[in-house]
Amino acid sequence: MKIFGPVCNGLEKAIENLSSIIVVILTIFIGIEVVSRYLVGRSYGFLEEFSCWMMVWFSFLSAGVLLRRNQHVRVDVLENRLSARGKAILTILSSVTSLVAGVWFAWAGILTCINAYQNQELSISSLGAPLYFVRLALPIGMVCLAIFSIELLSKSVRSFGSLKKGT
Repeated sequence: MKIFGPVCNGLEKAIENLSSIIVVILTIFIGIEVVSRYLVGRSYGFLEEFSCWMMVWFSFLSAGVLLRRNQHVRVDVLENRLSARGKAILTILSSVTSLVAGVWFAWAGILTCINAYQNQELSISSLGAPLYFVRLALPIGMVCLAIFSIELLSKSVRSFGSLKKGT
């Protein structure tokens, strides 16, 4: 299991770099669209479509990294009232839930991509880009979420085990 930490570190760094590139491209595309719409009076539909696609990719890719960094939005009223052991149990339950959701949505995303590929579904813009590319964001992002959930679950179980030995 010692290799799992470096693998997760590398995956997190790769997602972080890719997300940074996506944000820069997204900013440029939206800037071009705004300037061209208000100064020239012309809109480029494909830039808007690509911007939407990039937001989807950014969102799904970032989900796992946010889990790993403990930066998801959370309501911690219950957690603040629990003992250390209760917090560890809650973290284990949360990790298992994230893992199940990640695997479930990854599988659903794979089926959706296969369906879009087999049916040759294309975007509605003049580009006619294949939709399976956009839909790949779901399974890829959710596999990353599942991997980070496994790491968190492993840490949580070890933490719970050390709490149990200490009491």
